[in-house]
Amino acid sequence: MIKVTIFYQKKNSVSGFKIEGHSGYSEKGSDIVCSAVTTVAMTVVNGLTDVVGIRTKAKVCDGFLECIFPKKLSAEQEYGAKVLTDSMYLTLKNIEQQYKDYIVIIERRCSK
Repeated sequence: MIKVTIFYQKKNSVSGFKIEGHSGYSEKGSDIVCSAVTTVAMTVVNGLTDVVGIRTKAKVCDGFLECIFPKKLSAEQEYGAKVLTDSMYLTLKNIEQQYKDYIVIIERRCSK
């Protein structure tokens, strides 16, 4: 199962996300759930760095992706990050609704 954890700061803004595991929907190379999740996540990582200009701390390896945002962002960067991460969240929720046995989304909110 793929586990997606989205980290929120106190202002309800995303501060990063982590995706780990494999869906097990199908064998490697033909797993549409893994492919969809990977595509959505990498689109966001690339958009954050190459379009919005945020220097994230990203780590990618087999079955694992983590992307942590810097603590200080400009207003423009915050807006761009919100658009991208909200879009990612909505897309992953749609995938979760269709393939609930293969992906779970967890939201972690900072209380401070």
